[in-house]
Amino acid sequence: MRFRTPLRLLAALVAVAALPGFAAADHDRPFKGALTTTATVGPILTDEGLYFEGTVAGQATVLGKITGSFAYYLDPYTGVFIGTITKVAANGDTVQEFVYGQYNATFTGSAGYTVITGGTGRFDGVTGGVSFTGTVTGAATAYLVFDGTISQGK
Repeated sequence: MRFRTPLRLLAALVAVAALPGFAAADHDRPFKGALTTTATVGPILTDEGLYFEGTVAGQATVLGKITGSFAYYLDPYTGVFIGTITKVAANGDTVQEFVYGQYNATFTGSAGYTVITGGTGRFDGVTGGVSFTGTVTGAATAYLVFDGTISQGK
């Protein structure tokens, strides 16, 4: 079975990151935090790979306490995963991100990056991105630490 969608999504991610709005803005702010992910759906075998979705909870600069959701496809042969994450601030404003990463050979840790593609409320029009590292903490949970920038650009 070949898993094609992660490569297509990666190509789309690179194309989106090249758009003029993703250039460094005058309003770059540190965007750091930590979150726990809990898979609530998956693994579901698809032509694109193993599909997972779930929830996130944690703390981040700029957002404060966060909740949210994620969805991604995992190529079980390479450990590469690609998908989306939505981080929700306490007031309901959101930050949306494309996620690209890879698990280590034992699937006990991961590393990758995200590209911020927008948001709602006070995060309307935001751009930026973070790098992250993760540690699998249970059968359906992981702990991630991220560090990057978020830019209003307005």
